[in-house]
Amino acid sequence: MTVKSRLLISHLIMFIVPIFMAVIVAAVMLAGALILSRGNNYLYLENISKCTRAAEISCHIFFHGNLEHPENSAGRWLISLLSPKQNLILFTKGKDPIYTYGNKDYLTQISRIPPDSGWEERENRRTGTYIRAEDESFYYARKMTRKDTPYYFYFISNHVYRAYNPGDEAVEHLFETTMWSIGGIILLIILLTSRFLSSFMIRHIVPPLETLKQGAMEVQEGNLSIRLVHKGNDEYRPVFRAFNLMTEELSLSLTEREEEERKRKELIASISHDIRTPLTVIRAYAEGLRDGVADTEEKKEKYLSVICRRADDLDRMINQLFDLSRLDIGAKAYTEETLDLSAVLHDFIEENRNSFKEKGLVLSAETAEHVPIRGSRLLLNRILMNLTSNSAKYKTAGEGHLLLHLEKGNNEAVLTVTDDGPGVPETSLRHLFEAFYRTDKARSRTEDGSGLGMTIVQKAVRLMNGTVTAENVIPHGLCVEIKIPLAGGSKT
Repeated sequence: MTVKSRLLISHLIMFIVPIFMAVIVAAVMLAGALILSRGNNYLYLENISKCTRAAEISCHIFFHGNLEHPENSAGRWLISLLSPKQNLILFTKGKDPIYTYGNKDYLTQISRIPPDSGWEERENRRTGTYIRAEDESFYYARKMTRKDTPYYFYFISNHVYRAYNPGDEAVEHLFETTMWSIGGIILLIILLTSRFLSSFMIRHIVPPLETLKQGAMEVQEGNLSIRLVHKGNDEYRPVFRAFNLMTEELSLSLTEREEEERKRKELIASISHDIRTPLTVIRAYAEGLRDGVADTEEKKEKYLSVICRRADDLDRMINQLFDLSRLDIGAKAYTEETLDLSAVLHDFIEENRNSFKEKGLVLSAETAEHVPIRGSRLLLNRILMNLTSNSAKYKTAGEGHLLLHLEKGNNEAVLTVTDDGPGVPETSLRHLFEAFYRTDKARSRTEDGSGLGMTIVQKAVRLMNGTVTAENVIPHGLCVEIKIPLAGGSKT
């Protein structure tokens, strides 16, 4: 049950329970009133004198009250003392009844009371009153004129019935006691209901909040492994789920930061080592020349050749580090344009075919016509140069071969670069694009590498919203697959 549903139910209970109890108490009062009525506890009219007195009092109340609305509090109280079975009270405006109380079967006996024309001849001409008693029945009638309008009051009483002392305050006391009891009971019920509902809501709302509070304090203290459990199916469930997702993401972020920090330290160590190595060689051979170790022209030429080669290695490494830093900056470092990838491949092969042939690598291409992409020619040339340089560097035969195959896929250009070298150990494939990672043991290198070439390839491809993967081919060799979105959503 949701918290919203609990609140709604609590409000309904607060509203319904007091009303329900009030209805019960009122029903009890009604039952008591019925019991009293069944006991015939009415005003006892044992003679004509008392009947006349009751009729005159009733008549006085009606004539001197609101003639249009005679049922005032005094009238209701008096009438309540008269049995509705043994009495009839009729009050009319002309011939139109205004108020009727009691046994309406007695209305037929009204005809026994003289009509208006005979009233002046009856008992009291001054007051216009008619009184008669016969056959254990009592008849009373009176006329009054207001604003030229005649009003008539009739009172009929039949038989003698059990006495009730009108001075007895039992009924009034019962009524007052009952009303005070109703008020007290309703107030008590409201207080008890409120207390119960408060405890109910606190029991279901506060504990989850306390659990969330404790969880937040654990996270504040650095415990990101904490996971909160909420068994209820209410509004707290998504809150607990969000809290657990937050801690998971924080833990993952912390792990990633730690991993990045580890890689950063390894990167710094690798850069230091790779820069120090050629510098050490250069220094050693330069000192050899200074100290006269190279005492012949042949040795001097050899020393100078080593110094130049190591200087080139150092320069190449610095350039790759510069490329890597530019790639980390992002697209702002490069100009993006629409290019025909097929034309870029052909231009690259034509410009570098001879230089790589001298290194023992034969380049060939199979390309589709007009493969438009959004990218940078500089980045594409860097990608192709790094891939072909790796193939030339790690070839095992006297002459290696490199095939560049380009085709259109589903809204993307698919470029595969495949060589016939030794490939990469399966355990090293997943590290192939990591900075300064080398597979020296698997590939017989003819020259040192920086370990940045494949990292630059990956970053450059991603900068053009592409992906790059690598896998070994049979019988031997490495295949690098690059996918770059086509410009303008071109399709096959």
